[in-house]
Amino acid sequence: MHQGKAKIVVYIAADKEDTTPWARVLTDADVEFFKPYLPEVIRHFTKVSKVSFPKSRNSQAASRSSSRRSNTKVETPLTAPGQGLRDAEIQGVFMHLESNFGVGGFMTQDYEPYLFLKDGTVYKYPKVCPYDLDVATSRQVESKKWGHWQKAGNAIKIQWNDGKTSSWDQWHLGQRASTGEKITGSFKSISGGGDVAFGGSTTVASMKVITMNPQGQFHLASSGGGTSAHVTAYSNKNQGGTYQLDKYMITLKFNNGQEERRFFYFYHDSKKHFGLGSGVYVPNK
Repeated sequence: MHQGKAKIVVYIAADKEDTTPWARVLTDADVEFFKPYLPEVIRHFTKVSKVSFPKSRNSQAASRSSSRRSNTKVETPLTAPGQGLRDAEIQGVFMHLESNFGVGGFMTQDYEPYLFLKDGTVYKYPKVCPYDLDVATSRQVESKKWGHWQKAGNAIKIQWNDGKTSSWDQWHLGQRASTGEKITGSFKSISGGGDVAFGGSTTVASMKVITMNPQGQFHLASSGGGTSAHVTAYSNKNQGGTYQLDKYMITLKFNNGQEERRFFYFYHDSKKHFGLGSGVYVPNK
């Protein structure tokens, strides 16, 4: 609220070697009102802050997944299956609302997962099965993803290893799955990028779909930007198989013999919305 009226606040920031220029835009709460002006705001910001957004800014630079992660790709270190974190060491998966860039480069609001441990440490944006996470090595090679958390009432403060701090007053606690729990339906995860929001003409979108049934079978499919039909080809050798849920893990056993253990959690208010690996899945209607 601003002077008794609802407003939208948009934050813009850019990475530079010596500093991080940022701006706050206060505008009318009607999205249709401010959206046409957003490209001009961004162009002005890039001019005064002396940064540039190249025309090739595509899904690799403006996608939801890359906007929330380090530009330097580091493989998360793993242990042998089941030799990582114990379930008793996990406080929970805390979900925090954050701004990202999605299809067309437009700003989105997404709940991002953080793994809180009972020893007072936190690991942001987990995507691998926590029971296979090599914590000791991860703290070294992924140091910036680790920090220490403190909770007082509903307020959470985090001191990150790189010296930055975060203060939360709005967050949710994700749900873990019961051992052997089943899911029914088809669910999609959409990601993308492009430069339409920056005044360009490129839109990139991709969609992954997972379909699961009460018998414990699944099928995976992907699309390069369109819609995906409800697929039930559970016998497909490379894309189908069986699944098993167990707390913060889903095990996918493909019909070709391949087996994958991935990070998993349900949303705080619905078991029709869940995180799987690095993606968030919603009903594929």
